[in-house]
Amino acid sequence: MKNINNWISAPKSYKHKMGFNYEIYENVKIPSGKLDSLYDFLAQNLLKSYVSPKAWNSIKKNLAIKDKAKYISDKYIPSETGNFNLRTGEFGEVVSKLIFENKYEFIIYRFHYKENKDQPVKIYDLVGFLMDKDTILEVILFEVKAQSSKLNEEIVVNATKQISKNVVAKLLKYLHFIERVLSENEEFGLYKMINDYHLNDVEQGEFSHKLKVTLVCEKSIYDEVVLDNLDSIKSIIDTKTYEVAVVLLDNMKTLRDVCYLRSSQCYDDVFGVYRSRI
Repeated sequence: MKNINNWISAPKSYKHKMGFNYEIYENVKIPSGKLDSLYDFLAQNLLKSYVSPKAWNSIKKNLAIKDKAKYISDKYIPSETGNFNLRTGEFGEVVSKLIFENKYEFIIYRFHYKENKDQPVKIYDLVGFLMDKDTILEVILFEVKAQSSKLNEEIVVNATKQISKNVVAKLLKYLHFIERVLSENEEFGLYKMINDYHLNDVEQGEFSHKLKVTLVCEKSIYDEVVLDNLDSIKSIIDTKTYEVAVVLLDNMKTLRDVCYLRSSQCYDDVFGVYRSRI
């Protein structure tokens, strides 16, 4: 499998009674004989999300590292018994990025900059840029939530409250972070683009943006109630700039566990051909 569209069907689009747009994505059934292809595809994208090419080059050159898969797992991949919900949440982020990267540009992999593999990165889950060549038309701020075993009926409400707080201040912090990373990696073209957008649009309060709450959920536990009782967020959203996406997956827990298990073992497949985002 080489494309997320081979697994996730085109979304069904709806208008919520409160006036905002939302989408429902579902996975297509993969024959059991082809599941390995799906597992490998997702495992490789997990590995890309955690290990940068720069980190891989360091691993490859270190002759003292005899078991590269174990080293990657120990140093970069969240522990199965660590932060209980971390793997589920970060798996949801990786799936979300794969779905939306054909529409938006995601400039960095934020997991590359973890200080502790078992702790989340304190910054927006995903930030996507709608581009026209080298011009940023709009920024999409994502809050991604994932549920694999028990559905929290307030999950969309809570995510909306979280993403709606201090939007400009948090975006400025994120842009400063990106600028520092781009400068350190001598990506001066991208740096100039982000810096111009930062100074000329965001600082002036004239930037176009959307807030996108994305729920990645085990299909068998999903209930539309998560989109029914939203009265408490009516006063804090602008229906023109607020969107919700729901991604429904079969056997999500098994899918997550198998793909994490394989992620540290597929380094030859990934880094033999791949140049990551920074």
